[in-house]
Amino acid sequence: MRYIEKKYLTHKINEYATHQPFLWHILKKTSKPILELGSGYGSTPLLHAYSAKHGIPLYTLDHDAEWLSRFSSLKSELHRHICVDITKGWDAFQEAVPKGIEWGIVFVDQGSWESRVDCARILKEKADYILVHDFDNLAANFGFGKVVQQPDIFDMSSEFTHWRTCLPVGKPWPLESGPPTLVASMKYSDLTVPEELELENEFIDYIEYFTEPE
Repeated sequence: MRYIEKKYLTHKINEYATHQPFLWHILKKTSKPILELGSGYGSTPLLHAYSAKHGIPLYTLDHDAEWLSRFSSLKSELHRHICVDITKGWDAFQEAVPKGIEWGIVFVDQGSWESRVDCARILKEKADYILVHDFDNLAANFGFGKVVQQPDIFDMSSEFTHWRTCLPVGKPWPLESGPPTLVASMKYSDLTVPEELELENEFIDYIEYFTEPE
């Protein structure tokens, strides 16, 4: 599958998809394998389309077999699906991540907040970029960085060398908090995200690039 259906491009109205323009922007910075922790309509089809178009390996991990099966049509030799056995606890997410791979992007969005923190901390040294969706809750309640001023000022210096807080494109936001997406790296300082209008135009180009012609 090269194309992504327009029904999945919901970053302006869906709190579960506000990361889409930022994920797309950072994807273009790397050609290394992609790791998705937690499948979803806001990320899995997008990542799959990019992976298929550019021949980049993609691994999608989820603990919910029924939920993951909703994306079974996207499975391929290039796009591996891994169901995580969390009867062993949420640490199983870390154990299930394929070893010995240098990741281009790790997108952190699985069901457990604690697991998101643990995986981001472990994988940040093994990836060019880490993106964490609705991470404000992690800073406020799980000791993952510090809230300086809501909705967009956070101190992540205890976790990353470089970071940027990205609020949703366009208003009104789906939630009062945004929610924000964290873009971070231990390696690269250039985490510049275009101004809102430019980013939106870039994402429109993305929609035209990956949606099937009518």
